[in-house]
Amino acid sequence: MPENEQSVNQGAERILPSLQKHSKLWGARMNLTNRTRRLVIFGIVCASVVVVTAQAQSAAGHVKVSLDLGTVTVWLGMPQSDVLLQFQSAGYRVTGEGDTRTVSIGDSPAMIGFQNGRLKYATREWYTPGQDEMDVVIRALTDLASHGGTFCSIVPDRMNTPGGSGDTIFVRCGERSLMFVKGEAVEKTGVVPVVEVQERIGVI
Repeated sequence: MPENEQSVNQGAERILPSLQKHSKLWGARMNLTNRTRRLVIFGIVCASVVVVTAQAQSAAGHVKVSLDLGTVTVWLGMPQSDVLLQFQSAGYRVTGEGDTRTVSIGDSPAMIGFQNGRLKYATREWYTPGQDEMDVVIRALTDLASHGGTFCSIVPDRMNTPGGSGDTIFVRCGERSLMFVKGEAVEKTGVVPVVEVQERIGVI
């Protein structure tokens, strides 16, 4: 078996038991399906591709860590005045004060944060209700691989809060990351399903 393929299979074997444990905690609603297995393995493959891509990019010089928010592209370290001007020129509504702002982009608002007058982090949501969840996952992972990164890790986690619960997979590649969430939230109208595929650059 080729070394890369063996590494991918070993990675899947380490992660799948943890996902199975989280699945049992949540009961039948979160049973580990073949689709989930494919998601984890696909994520490991993408993370491997990102590492190789990063090695090639490092030889070509420093690359800005950027994120497309609607029609505006922002990058880590971008001056705050330039960021806000770009959104204003594009016609997006920006709310909030201080170092944390919310940008209204369609049905999925983006979050941006600043430190010392420069962009510290930015987030965007890939999933909107009604979309095929697996299609969104594949698109987000493919986009992550195309940007590259210096190091990648895949970490499953379990979230339990008074407002809801769910299972999460974090894919971190240097200063760029993806967060996959599937769970349920407690609202005034009752319990509602939650699906999120969030991309982020920087650290909140």
